[in-house]
Amino acid sequence: MAFLDAMAQGCCVIAPANPTYSDYIVSGINGYLFEEQSSYLPTPRPFEEIHKGVERSVANGRRKWVASQERLLAWLAGTDLSRNTEKRAVIEPPLRSETGNPLVSVVTVVRNGAETLPRTIESVLGQEGIDFEYIVWDGGSSDNTAEIALSYGDQVQLHSESDDGVYDAMNKSTSLARGEFILFMNAGDRFLARNSL
Repeated sequence: MAFLDAMAQGCCVIAPANPTYSDYIVSGINGYLFEEQSSYLPTPRPFEEIHKGVERSVANGRRKWVASQERLLAWLAGTDLSRNTEKRAVIEPPLRSETGNPLVSVVTVVRNGAETLPRTIESVLGQEGIDFEYIVWDGGSSDNTAEIALSYGDQVQLHSESDDGVYDAMNKSTSLARGEFILFMNAGDRFLARNSL
């Protein structure tokens, strides 16, 4: 089972502390990250406590999602339930580039990724033959992640704000995207070739 599937099912995921996992797992909250060189693993007790916390988090997330379904469906239908009045749902068409081609929004959601973010930024900015915008969502890093993103000037749109984890950050960052397509890339990931997009 993939680790994201396991997390969605409320399992306590135990994984090495590398960029792919640390983008999704907050050690001690929704999983456990360990240093690959370390031979120390804690007793099962912390894992049981983490698992209970994960189960509560998944249950709370589902409750919020179910509660929001009625509002979402009403909004899509053009009805404002909070005021009991009709409104028109206005959906802006996706932005096209100056060439008329579809714009692709590439989004990296990151927290404390100063070591791995530059590799991803360079890979994204090196893409050729496609019109794209690049958004970096920094979830309130305590290292110099934001400064690294800012060093690329207007090639990178930086948005720095605390969030409630990677999925919350992904949802929030989609509101910034203007493209017809959105591609999420983790800090540390890179494209295989310069024409991958």
